[in-house]
Amino acid sequence: MQLHHVLRHAPHVFTPERLNASSRGVATLEQLLPSRFQATPVVYLSHNALRSLRGAGQFYVARTLSLAGNALADFGELYHLAPCTQLQHLSLQGNPLACRPFYRSRVLCAAAHCGLTRLSSLDGEAIEPQEWGVAAASLQRHARALSLLLSQECRIHQLALLARLLPLHRELLALRAGVAGPSGGSWAAAKPCLRLLARGGAQAPGAYSSLGSGPLRLDLLLRCVMGRGCSSARPHEC
Repeated sequence: MQLHHVLRHAPHVFTPERLNASSRGVATLEQLLPSRFQATPVVYLSHNALRSLRGAGQFYVARTLSLAGNALADFGELYHLAPCTQLQHLSLQGNPLACRPFYRSRVLCAAAHCGLTRLSSLDGEAIEPQEWGVAAASLQRHARALSLLLSQECRIHQLALLARLLPLHRELLALRAGVAGPSGGSWAAAKPCLRLLARGGAQAPGAYSSLGSGPLRLDLLLRCVMGRGCSSARPHEC
């Protein structure tokens, strides 16, 4: 339901001092309201079905705005409140975004970016002057920690791949020390190995055990370590 439908069917929810459309099933605010509704200083829209704040900027003189108990999950929706430069009291508790990490800091940072510098309380709790700077610093620390965790996760995957390749490299070095002359051998004997390479690549070092030792074994090890597998080892014969 749109807010203007509520105001049409239940005009008593509005007075010049406040608009109280709590628990009315309001799902969207996009429809512009007549100016007399937009000029109300207190707006209660709690316990509705709002997923977006698009259109909330029309309450540009509101000093109190309650959006508690809705379905707001994206902090980006708060940027629709940028025109509400008189806003002093905001309530968002009971929304999905209120359960996310650094909720209060994220709201304060969004408010600062929107120019809502008069905001003095969030969810009924006073906002101390130093909180504005602390909120930005805590989010920066969180971003750095997240970046470090992601880089460590990538390093773990790289080390796991290296651990799988080490047996191949050891075998390659051992063969290289004992093999002379150009690589050769029977491609027919290599077919089972090449098929396994096509399926498992460098994760199938056991495929080489059936080839014995010699130039062909060295050649296949080189292909696997270089990441070529069957793609460059006579694929028409695989």
